[in-house]
Order: sequence, then structure tokens, then C-alpha cells
Amino acid sequence: MKLIFFYFLFFCCIVFAENKVELNLNIPEMDCVKCSDTIKQALIKSYENLTFEFDYDARVLKLTSDVDISKNLVIEEIEKLGYTVNSIKSNKIYVQVDGIVCSFCLIGIKKNFEQIDHIKEANFNLDSGFLELVLAPNQSVSDNVINQIFLDSGYEVKLIKR
Repeated sequence: MKLIFFYFLFFCCIVFAENKVELNLNIPEMDCVKCSDTIKQALIKSYENLTFEFDYDARVLKLTSDVDISKNLVIEEIEKLGYTVNSIKSNKIYVQVDGIVCSFCLIGIKKNFEQIDHIKEANFNLDSGFLELVLAPNQSVSDNVINQIFLDSGYEVKLIKR
């Protein structure tokens, strides 16, 4: 009975784990509270569950959501207001893998990823089943490399999100 409860709990953790979508945009003309309020009001009309972070010095808007957001539609909405928008390439890759429950296995996988020059960090969340890879600036790692590391460890990648 305990085993059934454990599997049920594990399943619930995977299904109901929070998967945040993050979008970083450079808006060169955004330099004051009035600008950010204008952008925020326009986006709230289309997207209900957005979290906004404004960095006026870097002129960067960071949007976070619980649901998928369309980068192109967000950029289009901001450009309608007369602002220039540049997408900022994320330096993180999220990889979902099912079946890893052993911390010893995670240590080996983490070391394999951190041996790659382009990867600064590899962090795995056992509750959600997601590995977060933090890349060095302006670097990338192919899906084939990610898949191969997991295959060599006996696991199959379910999702790679950039």
C-alpha cells in the first residue's frame, strides 16, 4: 500500500509541478515607470497571469507566466505602442526526463553535462523531473548532445525547452 501511495505522490508531483515560461525582451526606449506601466497595461489585456520585472538600466522586460506565451504576439503588442523590441536569447535549457529517482545517477549526469565547455551549471529538480542547463553567454548545446548523455545513462528525454 505504501508503494502505491509513493507512486501516486510521485505522479502528482510531476503532473502538478510548476513550469514557468520566461521571456526576456530588450526595449531600448523603456526608461521610466510611465513606459513600463503603458507596456504592462497593454499586455495584461491579452495575458492574465503575467509577472513583470523591469530593469530600467538594462532596458529589459522579463515576463514570467504559468501558461505558454507567444513571443511574437507579445513583441507585436509592444511594437504597436511605438517601442522597439529585441528578443534576448535565453542562456537556459530545460530538459524533462522521467524515471530518475536516484541521487547517485543525478551526480553522474550532472558531471557529464558540466564537462561540456558551453555549460556553466546543470541543476536537476527531482520533484518536477526537469534538468536546468545554464549556458555560457552566446553558447548553445545541441539536442543530440543532450539526448546522448541521457541515453548513455539509461534514460530517455521527454522534452527539451529552450
